[in-house]
Amino acid sequence: DHHLPHPPRLSTTTSVDSEVMLLFESQWRKLMTNKKAAESRRDAKAEVRHRLHAQHGEQVVDVVQHFVETWAADHREEVNKARKLPPWSRPPDPHAADMLSMLSASRELFHATRPRIRVQLKLDYTRLAMRYGFRELKTKTGRTYYLNTITQETTWSRPAFGFEEELAVKQLQSAYRTMAGRRSFQRRLENESLLGVVEQCVHQAAAQSWVGFGEEGLTLNLFLNRMGLGHIVEDVRRAVTRQAQRSNKPIPTDYATLERMHRLQAGDLKKLGVERPTDRRIITTLRETGSPFINYYRDLDDPRTITECIRESRGQLHAMLTKAYKANQIRVDKMADELIKSKFPLTLAQVEAFLGKNEGKPAQAQEHIHTLIDVATTHTTDLELRAFQTLRAGTNRLLVLLANLHCDVLRLRLESVLEKADQLSSVSTAACSAAEASAPAQLLALRQTSSSHAKAALLLRIEVFEAVKNWWAAAILVQNQFRMYHQMK
Repeated sequence: DHHLPHPPRLSTTTSVDSEVMLLFESQWRKLMTNKKAAESRRDAKAEVRHRLHAQHGEQVVDVVQHFVETWAADHREEVNKARKLPPWSRPPDPHAADMLSMLSASRELFHATRPRIRVQLKLDYTRLAMRYGFRELKTKTGRTYYLNTITQETTWSRPAFGFEEELAVKQLQSAYRTMAGRRSFQRRLENESLLGVVEQCVHQAAAQSWVGFGEEGLTLNLFLNRMGLGHIVEDVRRAVTRQAQRSNKPIPTDYATLERMHRLQAGDLKKLGVERPTDRRIITTLRETGSPFINYYRDLDDPRTITECIRESRGQLHAMLTKAYKANQIRVDKMADELIKSKFPLTLAQVEAFLGKNEGKPAQAQEHIHTLIDVATTHTTDLELRAFQTLRAGTNRLLVLLANLHCDVLRLRLESVLEKADQLSSVSTAACSAAEASAPAQLLALRQTSSSHAKAALLLRIEVFEAVKNWWAAAILVQNQFRMYHQMK
């Protein structure tokens, strides 16, 4: 205490209580003690800084000064470069970027460290129904007992169900579930739309095979092969893949690429890998009308197989080759004989493209005639059978819906069409069964080409699904006209 300054003396004329005076002196000593401790800490820090400066001061100052000058120069250079650029292309402020990264890190840290509460709930249903005739009662003391209101018997233990009763309850529950399922299925059938079934079935069948209904179900490979451009299929796929990878998008399917090819103009087809102007002109010319087959079924009533159609087209193929190479009948005969060995039918565009490449060169044409053989222009038997089975299942579904709607005339018509389609499909089924029993190699050849399953599927596609769509549109038109008539009336 002798080191501390004394508190100021009060005037003798002032009357002060002794307790107040003691409290004032104690507070004064405490204040002075804290002040002296702070001064001693400050003096100690100053002495440490002085020693460090004496030992390493010059080196530290030089390093810090060099760092500050270098950073300032780099910062000024970056700022000057940024100011020369337009506002929309200037780099982001490094301080702002650091602040954003700190905010993002703090947000992630908050979500990673915030408390989480997990609550598990469990519901137990322990109360069971009483056996028939029993009631739960209590005595005056609160004890539970059970009374049979029919026999007036009492028991302290809860009555349990017997084996016969448990079995009867299970059978009753099973019967109720069956009845509820049937009612739910019936309501679903009643509320299901005919157009919904048609669209779903047609879309699924088109994803499986082409059956002859326009370009529905046509793949990119079949489309380009029919135009005689099968050599650019891989180029188109590579171009589409590169574009998707550059834009970080999924690689489109062949169906999406084919739709895009139908929309683009001739000049834009180069983006899809069609480099030659001749190929682009062929695509733009034939993508709307398509290229007709030379040796395919004439109509749905054509009894021939696809192999017979190809063999009987020798005369037409011979005439086209003769027109191109009149003075080389021997070569023409050999090329015609080779073409009818193909498993798939040929299109007019295929033959014209081949003759255009080998114009005036019969020897070269005969050497490359194999490029027209076994080129896939239709799907195989197995894929056509899947499409037919899909359309057949959809037809059966439509028959059920039409029966619920009491559309008996349309239902009978669809039943007759379905019977005819089954007869057409049975021709290929019988041929495959006979080949499997006699010659397995012949069965493999039959499965690798088109079959009458395509004709059966095309019959259902036209006479069933298109008929239902037309009937639906006609019914809506009649209803609208009927409403308009009543409004005018």
